[in-house]
Amino acid sequence: MLNFYKYRLDCNTLKVMQLSINQQSVIQTLKLSNNGLTHGQITQLSTILSADNCPIQNLFIDWNPVYADPFKAGPVGSDENKLWVAADESVVGPFAQLVRDAKKLQVLFLRHSGLCDNDLQQISKMLSSEAGAQQNKTLKVIDLSHNNFTGKCVNSCLKNVFETNRTLEYVGLAKNNLQSGDVQPLLKAFGRQPFPAENVPAYQLKIKERDAILEKNKKLKASKKPEEVVPLLDALESKLSKDDQGTEVTNWWLLVNPQFKHLNICLNQIDDSAQEDIEFALSITPDDFCMTLSGN
Repeated sequence: MLNFYKYRLDCNTLKVMQLSINQQSVIQTLKLSNNGLTHGQITQLSTILSADNCPIQNLFIDWNPVYADPFKAGPVGSDENKLWVAADESVVGPFAQLVRDAKKLQVLFLRHSGLCDNDLQQISKMLSSEAGAQQNKTLKVIDLSHNNFTGKCVNSCLKNVFETNRTLEYVGLAKNNLQSGDVQPLLKAFGRQPFPAENVPAYQLKIKERDAILEKNKKLKASKKPEEVVPLLDALESKLSKDDQGTEVTNWWLLVNPQFKHLNICLNQIDDSAQEDIEFALSITPDDFCMTLSGN
């Protein structure tokens, strides 16, 4: 692990860090907390982490609002250190750049770094099928705690991610002032969902078509040809039971987001109105699923 805490880094330091990381290929974790990083430095960091020979898999950028220019020590509240502001919403922000370009990362912490709704929208896009070929399919852990999101944005953005991402295992949303209504729709985005029996044959046909594409892609990959897009389909599960008349019936479920293991929504404003949905989520998820609720 390489840990820089409260160091004011510059571009030359980052270049030296890159050389150290590449020579010591056993370093898999990089911690950059409270370093006063600028937009240019995070862009440089994205380039470093996207290199084929970069071994970093775990990145912690906590307490790092993005500055426009190198940080200068001075009185609290002075105008010396201005935050970076995008020219417009179409400009890809530095944290979304990391998610888009650093495809080896499996763990990314961005706690208390001044992220806003536009950052969350862009990050969510990179984690969902909306990004197309640029979709990040390696990130397993993302912690976005203690930032500046609205509940409406959290709801809409992460709902889209859960629908089209099958690599995320942990999402941290602590201390974001979320209300019950902001997270309740997310609680239905994973677990064993009832599936209508009449839709099973059509869905099984889709699974066969997907499997055929996977087999075809193996040959395309071997011949170094472009692979076909593989449709996202969750697994079906069935179980026999008896109805009130003692007749055997087959019940079907869809295993949605089976890889997802932990939702951290502690230190928010979630109240008793979410109790029923929380209990339901815990009843349809595996035994190793965790939900952190303390401080609500």
